[in-house]
Amino acid sequence: MIKIQTQGLAAATQQATPNSSPLEHLSKIKPLFEGRFGPLSHAKAVDPSMQSPIASKALFHSEPVQDSIEQLMDDITNMLDMKDEPQTRPEVGTPVLFDGNDLKLPQRLTAFESHGLQSYARAETHNAIYFNFLNNRPWTVQDQHNLTAALQLRCAQSPEYSQKDQQLIGQQLWQTVKSIKQQYTLDNRGSYFKKTGIHQMNGMPTFGTTNSIVKTFDGHIFELLNSPTPEQQHMIKDLGNMDVPAGKLTLGASSEGRVCLARNLNTNEIVVVKKFKSRENAVNEIKKYRSIQPMRGLGSLRSYALSDHADSNGQVKQSNYIFLKLANDGDGIDFTGRLNFTRAQDPAGALKTVFETAFKYIDALANLHSQNIFHRDIKPDNYGHSKDGDVTLLDFGTTETGNAVHQYQKLFTGSPAYIPPEHYKGNAAQGEQHDAWALGATLLLLKNGDYAKNTTGPHLHIKGEEIYLELHNKYSDTDEIKTDDVKGISRRKYPFQNLKYETLDEVIAGLLDKRPETRLTPRQALNTPLFKAYALSKGSIHVSAYEGAPRNVNRLEIE
Repeated sequence: MIKIQTQGLAAATQQATPNSSPLEHLSKIKPLFEGRFGPLSHAKAVDPSMQSPIASKALFHSEPVQDSIEQLMDDITNMLDMKDEPQTRPEVGTPVLFDGNDLKLPQRLTAFESHGLQSYARAETHNAIYFNFLNNRPWTVQDQHNLTAALQLRCAQSPEYSQKDQQLIGQQLWQTVKSIKQQYTLDNRGSYFKKTGIHQMNGMPTFGTTNSIVKTFDGHIFELLNSPTPEQQHMIKDLGNMDVPAGKLTLGASSEGRVCLARNLNTNEIVVVKKFKSRENAVNEIKKYRSIQPMRGLGSLRSYALSDHADSNGQVKQSNYIFLKLANDGDGIDFTGRLNFTRAQDPAGALKTVFETAFKYIDALANLHSQNIFHRDIKPDNYGHSKDGDVTLLDFGTTETGNAVHQYQKLFTGSPAYIPPEHYKGNAAQGEQHDAWALGATLLLLKNGDYAKNTTGPHLHIKGEEIYLELHNKYSDTDEIKTDDVKGISRRKYPFQNLKYETLDEVIAGLLDKRPETRLTPRQALNTPLFKAYALSKGSIHVSAYEGAPRNVNRLEIE
């Protein structure tokens, strides 16, 4: 969880709107040093040109008392009201906050007091820099002057520092404030705030962020949960109903980048974040997601950010993020693994679960196809499962619109174990036929609980016959790379002739037809006797009511 000072930042951020002013942000910030700062009286003399919307609100104090944001607002207001009293900037002169007629000479700071003053100034500076980031404002020299003046004013009002040498205090504050650089970049396509780590004083956290912060193009603010702390583990469990390990967390990785978790600080929603190495790939996937209309079972884009910022060597680095709805129960591979434990203890319950999940897989893909969009990388890994039973089709980076043959002549894609047989003959796999084949291979794994190459018994049972599917052992005649792809079935041969599609095995066989032109499509699969009535009861838009009772619609057993 983000830690700026000891608390309050996340709550303030959630209340903030992208266009609110810095003062509106300040009015919502709870005391960040609660229990460690003293009450202060109003200021009497400050240069009105030094007004600071990001000024500090409390001075380090040894007694456990609490300051309020109203006091800070009064202090800043009084800084504007006192126009007749001279004031010099802290780095060049002594502020007239010390009464020259006082018989007491200003006291120098002890080493302990000097260290405390620096720690206080660092904390307030980091806090102010973060507020500027929230409000899309750069951290300027004028902001540094404004903050220094406000901090020196608080020192002059503090019982601990009022009798100290104000010139030295001003100089020390200025040197500390100006030494801390802006840790963020601003861009209307996405802004990035680099994590600072948590800094402590006397064993207490004072300022810093455990996670980098990303602001999206539409103003949403996300903290990246790349390495959850124990506290963040509990937060993810509470907000996302998901158990994650402590330490570095990766939900998935590929040549394109990593998949992790993030928290929306505006809504507290735990989401998936995909970080892309390539700006081109990120933009491509953003366009694909935005082209898909919201429908049941289809993943949705929460937001995105495309940020350019300097790395530790001063080189411009691109950070490309897309934020997606979280599927908090893993993917189809995870789901199948858990289902395998159920098969031995509750075979009937497992069969029912397989049937219901198969419907969700088919219906989601049919929804995508109804928009004339084809996925081209269907596999269990790209179906996200949620603990409430929802299934979501994900990862639309390879999608194509349209199903014309010429579109796919040079657009081969897919994953081993889900590649259609026409590829092995050197023919293009069209979008719909490609997806249908990969769906059949996905359902085959769901039904049997393992990849086809690892299945020891028959892969299918059709008309009382045990069917063992053959596997390709290379991509082509020249490539010696072994795959897990099945060769498929021929509906011209027994027992695949005249399939009635009354069992899941028959539906899978129809999807694994070697001939693309006769291969069952997802929509046709939903209209089979096995699925049609159930699909109607679940509100699928791909089936229509019909006369008479369906054949064997409740027959869930797999022959």
